[in-house]
Amino acid sequence: MRSRSDRHSFPAGLYRHTARNNIYRVTAAGRVVLFARLPERRTSDGALAFDTTGRFGFALLAATGRSDDHHGGAVFAISPRAAVTKIASYPGPGGAENAAIAPAGFGPVAGDLLLTTDKARIEGRLLAIDPRGHVSIIVIVHGDGLNSLAVIPHSRWEGPTAGVAIADTRSRTAWLVPAAALQPYAGNVLVANELRGWIFIVEPVAGGYRTLRLDTRLTGAHYNLEGAGVIP
Repeated sequence: MRSRSDRHSFPAGLYRHTARNNIYRVTAAGRVVLFARLPERRTSDGALAFDTTGRFGFALLAATGRSDDHHGGAVFAISPRAAVTKIASYPGPGGAENAAIAPAGFGPVAGDLLLTTDKARIEGRLLAIDPRGHVSIIVIVHGDGLNSLAVIPHSRWEGPTAGVAIADTRSRTAWLVPAAALQPYAGNVLVANELRGWIFIVEPVAGGYRTLRLDTRLTGAHYNLEGAGVIP
């Protein structure tokens, strides 16, 4: 997670959330420094997102929890000076895998923190958490956890490799969902099962949200889909 470069910016660098709930910053020179500690003793998979809307005070948002735990986890806001404030707790099963800020127009949770949670082979959820700590369940996918998470941009993509890249740690492959296939879903959210390799679009509809499974070439029996990123 890279810091922003405006008046609300954090010290420049890449930010990482470790299993022991430490937040580290990797400087441009490659130096790794401890930035903050979260008040959580249980092991976490680690999820981070910068608040780009100001609804959370432009904080760095961190979620604890892990996929093999039944307890859920907590969400914390971290200031540029590394002050840590708890925002909410969210229920299990499973724990947070990835985080993002819901885009404008994404129904009533626009601007909220989105979390994918993973309970392998059982259940995955997309949660939304607002600045007051209210937790909403956006969708539930049965049969496997949800891991990968990306916001599909409103702007058109023109690069030859534009799209959403999803890391598969089992095969050490980055799968690309081309921008052309995602353009009809601009402003919505992409999520993916960790083990089955199914990729979904989550979009707002009257009265709630729905999931649309994309038709992809991922027909294998075993995957381990993790982080996702937009390639412009």
